[in-house]
Amino acid sequence: MFAQQSSDSVSLEAGLAHHRAGRLPQAEAIYRQILASAPDHADVIFLLGVASLQTGHPDRALDLFSRAVKLQPRNSAYHSNMAVALRALGRKGEAVASYREALLHQPGNLDTHIQLGLLLGECGDLANEEAQYRLVLRHPVGLDLAAVRTQVDARFHLANLLVRRKQFDDAISEFRQVLRQRPDFAEAHCNLGAVLFDLAAFEECERCYREALRLKPAFAEAHNNLGGLLLKLRRLDEAELNLREACKLRPNFAEALNNLGDLLRLRGRLEEAEASCREALRLKPDYVPAQLTLGNALREAGRFHEAEPCYRTALDRNPSWPEALNNLGTLLYDLGRTDEAIQSLRAAVAQRPDYADAHFNLGITLLLAGQFDEGWREYEWRWKQETKKPHLRGFSQPLWDGGDIGDRVLLLHAEQGLGDTLQFCRFVPAIAAGRRVVLEVQRPLMPLLTGLPGIERVVANGDPLPPFDLHCPLLSLPRVLGMLVTF
Repeated sequence: MFAQQSSDSVSLEAGLAHHRAGRLPQAEAIYRQILASAPDHADVIFLLGVASLQTGHPDRALDLFSRAVKLQPRNSAYHSNMAVALRALGRKGEAVASYREALLHQPGNLDTHIQLGLLLGECGDLANEEAQYRLVLRHPVGLDLAAVRTQVDARFHLANLLVRRKQFDDAISEFRQVLRQRPDFAEAHCNLGAVLFDLAAFEECERCYREALRLKPAFAEAHNNLGGLLLKLRRLDEAELNLREACKLRPNFAEALNNLGDLLRLRGRLEEAEASCREALRLKPDYVPAQLTLGNALREAGRFHEAEPCYRTALDRNPSWPEALNNLGTLLYDLGRTDEAIQSLRAAVAQRPDYADAHFNLGITLLLAGQFDEGWREYEWRWKQETKKPHLRGFSQPLWDGGDIGDRVLLLHAEQGLGDTLQFCRFVPAIAAGRRVVLEVQRPLMPLLTGLPGIERVVANGDPLPPFDLHCPLLSLPRVLGMLVTF
């Protein structure tokens, strides 16, 4: 005959059924009923602690887990859950110790290794974080599908760690391996896309974000990331749709609100841009990118004195932020505070020597200050600006450096507006004296400039060019000639 089940056993099964179904108040009531008659029932104490965690009471959960551990000090699950409670309470050092105690009693628990790794990362111990993930990846799992899935998770976290370490090639390799094992992992597609964005691999980046959204249409982070990419590519209608969807899916999403603010700024909707940035800062007061975007919107609205504190606040948080230094520099230029502007722009290029916008802005400011030699050199960085790249002529012939050209033909060509062409054409006759020069200008200026002395031929922009050996944009002539001229 079978022995009759105890009432405690029946009650525990009922409590577990409620717990699994998410009916936590009912489960807790049953657990407390059991403990009233069996106060040292370790599993029930533990389950009550789990329920306390789930209802947002980590302090109460910690007390319960501590009681359970005293009753069964070798129970790994008790130690690992105590670590979760300690982590929630911000007691990270003690949480690490609890995870390690759990692994002492159950060293093959792969999920505990992952959780310990994540916590070590939060503590800044990246080397030991990586060691935990790699230990999981070395563990033989055979045909255990749950263990295989855990290894995929470990590889995903390893890839994220490699991104933080700026080991982008290794991170991409790990993300790709994750997706080979689990192609439906939307978060891995999204995070791979973020790395590709940083590497300017925009086409593949977009594919990653769109695949993440195909797999998980309500994925707010992917909508935000795709919106940011489309914003970068100036596909503003698509960008706005995605950013608004991200904000709809997660109304407290400060990063998406900031990106939306930047998009609205680009569209000239400056009041809406300001409102979006201020909402981002209300939700996340220490989110410095929103300070920068707000400053940009205020500056473009002509509210210079309101914009300056935004840039200053951003730099208080991150004094070496190149974008903030550059934007502050341009604002100070607008305010006529030239010396301060130069100082800020020099700091920007010192922080990022290849920062084309900051070099260009420094060039303009130096020219305004009468420092022509350095100003014209810095002004040449315009060709590396994203906004100027579409205007690069892509000539195979070399750029003229001002040296002797012998019998070779030099093409001088307009690059910006009609006024700039008229301003800089005054240098052409002196260059054409003793040299073979072809001048290319905008078609409306042809009648006016055809009579310039010494030029072999004047050509309208868009017409076929005659053969030439060297070239130089008109606005580069002062640098080449070393002339002390201003705009």
